[in-house]
Amino acid sequence: MPYRFMTLLSLSLACLLHAVTVRAEGCIARWRFEKDRLAGNSLPAAEGQGAIQITGPVTWGAAEDALPCLYIDQRDNKVEVQGVGEALSALREGFSVEAWVNIDKTTEWSGIIGQLSGNKGWQLGYRQSNFSFGVSTENVGEIRHFRARESLEWGRWYHVVGTHDGKETRLYVNGRLANASQACPGRMLAPADAPVLIGTREDFYGRLWVHEIALHSRALSEGEVAARFQEKQGSLPTHIRPKLGPILTRLDESSVRIRWETDRECVSEILWGESAPPTRSAWKDASPTNRHEAILTGLEDKKIYHYRLRFSDDSGAVRLSRIFEFDSSLDYAAKPSPVRGEPFPADELSPIYSRVAERILAETGVHRGYCLVLDAGKGRLAHALAERSELKVVCLEEDRALVDAGRTALDQIGAYGTRITFQRADSEKLPFPDYLFNLIVSDGALVSGKLPKSSAEVARALRPSGGVLALEAPKESAEALKAWWENPSAPEFTVEKTENGALRVRRGDLPGGGEWTHQYADPGNTACSLDQHVKGNLEVLWFGRPGPRPMVDRGTRSPAPLSRNGMLFVQGDRLLFGMDAYNGSIYWSVNVPELRRANMPRDGSNMTLSDDGLFVAVRESCWKFDPESGEVLAVWPAAPETPRDDFDWGYIALVGGQLLGSAVRRGALFIGADGEWYDRTDEESLKVTSDTLFALSSKTGERLWEYRKGLIINPTICASETAVYFLESRNPSLLAGEDRRIGDELFTDQFQVALDIRTGKVLWEKSVRFEGGSWVLYQVYAKDTLVVLATTDKYHLHGIDARSGDSLWEQHYSWRKDNHGGSMQHPVVIEGTIFAEPNAYELRTGKLVRENIPQRDKCGTMSGAANAIVCRDYYHTIWDLETDTWTQLEGVRAGCWLNILPVGGIVVAPEASSGCFCDHPIQTSIAFLPKEKD
Repeated sequence: MPYRFMTLLSLSLACLLHAVTVRAEGCIARWRFEKDRLAGNSLPAAEGQGAIQITGPVTWGAAEDALPCLYIDQRDNKVEVQGVGEALSALREGFSVEAWVNIDKTTEWSGIIGQLSGNKGWQLGYRQSNFSFGVSTENVGEIRHFRARESLEWGRWYHVVGTHDGKETRLYVNGRLANASQACPGRMLAPADAPVLIGTREDFYGRLWVHEIALHSRALSEGEVAARFQEKQGSLPTHIRPKLGPILTRLDESSVRIRWETDRECVSEILWGESAPPTRSAWKDASPTNRHEAILTGLEDKKIYHYRLRFSDDSGAVRLSRIFEFDSSLDYAAKPSPVRGEPFPADELSPIYSRVAERILAETGVHRGYCLVLDAGKGRLAHALAERSELKVVCLEEDRALVDAGRTALDQIGAYGTRITFQRADSEKLPFPDYLFNLIVSDGALVSGKLPKSSAEVARALRPSGGVLALEAPKESAEALKAWWENPSAPEFTVEKTENGALRVRRGDLPGGGEWTHQYADPGNTACSLDQHVKGNLEVLWFGRPGPRPMVDRGTRSPAPLSRNGMLFVQGDRLLFGMDAYNGSIYWSVNVPELRRANMPRDGSNMTLSDDGLFVAVRESCWKFDPESGEVLAVWPAAPETPRDDFDWGYIALVGGQLLGSAVRRGALFIGADGEWYDRTDEESLKVTSDTLFALSSKTGERLWEYRKGLIINPTICASETAVYFLESRNPSLLAGEDRRIGDELFTDQFQVALDIRTGKVLWEKSVRFEGGSWVLYQVYAKDTLVVLATTDKYHLHGIDARSGDSLWEQHYSWRKDNHGGSMQHPVVIEGTIFAEPNAYELRTGKLVRENIPQRDKCGTMSGAANAIVCRDYYHTIWDLETDTWTQLEGVRAGCWLNILPVGGIVVAPEASSGCFCDHPIQTSIAFLPKEKD
């Protein structure tokens, strides 16, 4: 408290001393974006020279925005500064540019204000999710950009300043030094023939609000910058956002539901429209409440809509949220087309079909996914099931006349091709791949006792992890039905019912199928599912949605999908999908605007999975989702005793009913934007660190323990059933500072720590110093062994006894390339071997097992099964460890980190190539099946 008080006092004094000086001395121009200053489309300088010309629509901030401001969208506006070029060209030793801005949406590159001609000039702006300042000088030539370490937050006001004094280039954000470099000395080059533009950079379409911009003919001091920030900080609008949400789900083809919660009871209103900022009021609470829900209707397909929330309370205060957006095709899991009308004349079988369909759905609990109807006749049982569920129904019938009659009848009510399809074939050899159907029934068995020709074929097509065979036959065929089912010697099949002419067989998890419940498969970060089935040649099981439209740009290296019990969970662009791993059905999706995480090699995922639920870190909290429905069951904060804007939820894992998490200082997490790649050793390779590590009950959210000592390096956190391990820096200067996205400074005062996972007590700790880590720094646990991988200009691999912390072995070897992920591969542990490209070693001894494992051509990291490794070479690729064969599946591109999972007896690869410029013809989610099975 004394330190903070003195800091504020010093800043306040600095404000008094410098406020007048900053404005008077060396100010080339200052513009305030206030409505009453505009004359036509020209805004004269409030101080100094020059004027701003605005081309396109002029949109001012609403009264609730508090600060007067102009909205700039490069697609619609050109905002140019005139009359300052001569003054800028005459600059000699120093220059400063400052701005008060609110970024509405980031892009790969965009400018706040700049003067560029090719690779020369200067620009204050933002690159991806970070503010940046770039200059070119006579000594260096081409422009060099320097980025802030922290991610900027959409919808929040910032004071951003760039300075250059001939020796050092500096970037300040909100009165604090965010980056400084002496890599670009000399007189700044301001190209006289280039315009000075606001809110733009070439063809990147960012959006922002601008309140004030100023240019200075000298480098402002750190005290002056702090004073300028303090002078106006008190008038900044409070950053308003809901306590929970907003969360969007699709109701039908033209409407969505939006839900959110607020800290206190208030009246909320939605403003929305196709353009930003939205102004059309769509809905308003009737009375104050803290739980809000609205429905937007009349949406057109495949359009981008914008909306924002307006809050008011009894005091009359009214504030706005930031602007959110959604794609009207966001869901892909809209309710299937309803089956209306009766395509078949009523007869004595009509009530039988109705009763049987209702009974099958009630007893099996299967209402979504794919249903196969064997000996389907005209499709009467198929129609009864589709009418009462969300199932997509495939009919198999050998008689051409029945197929034609069924297609005609169902087409008349709009059900054919939308909900029900026919294929002409018999049941002796099903024309479908393995594992495809959630429900298999038979119309022929129900009506006449005709049984499928092969129970083994039917079993083959049934989906593991919950697929159900539900046959019904007349009473006289009951014994034949019992005898028909020949268990295909597979332990996962369970007969649930065999009486009264009914047979119910449920398929459980595929034995040896493994699971992928964390970013790198498990809490130990082994990147291996131990699936026993995936190997050799693969064939397509299914392909389809989601495609590239709703996905994050591939270069952000976003979190891996998760898979367990036949479900697949995938993060898109602020979207979360719950899917069927075996047939690609999308069961649910939700749009969560605050859901985003990037740069997995320098941080960790925000998602984990167990019997208790799907746990997803969203900003400062962890949301517990119901895996079946996508409903939010609970929300638990990372740092409940601190303000919501101070900390975010960082690391996440599940071990034995305990939810592990960490608290990360706001701004430290990589959020990602279009075009980011995170393949360099500059600001992109900084490691995210946490202030605390803690454990909660995964059922109740009860806080069990908390650890706080040093700065915990997120990509090094891993766990066994009994302990959690990590590397941390106890560097006093880092602990006293505010940065939590850190580079080489982490390698001083470094410790390796093991905590008891039940109590959080220290089991052991060792002072360590691992080489470098300028690219990546990982830690993996497997079989009582910890492996630390760090990189400098080569890989450094260390084996440590997890029980004592004692060193076991180390290996140092060259990487293959310093681009496309060649210098940042994550290890894969398969049983007693660790694959750390380009070599493989014995886990416990470090003995070299193999040199020069097959070389990948492109980026991404590997994921393992018991007998194979999958990755991206140029296309999706599998390396069979038993036969040492390397096979590419041509045409489909993987993501830039990890999206191909060998799990559940198959290989699933949700779409992750969005934004790629490579010449790959197919962008799709896809799953593969081993051609040859044990």
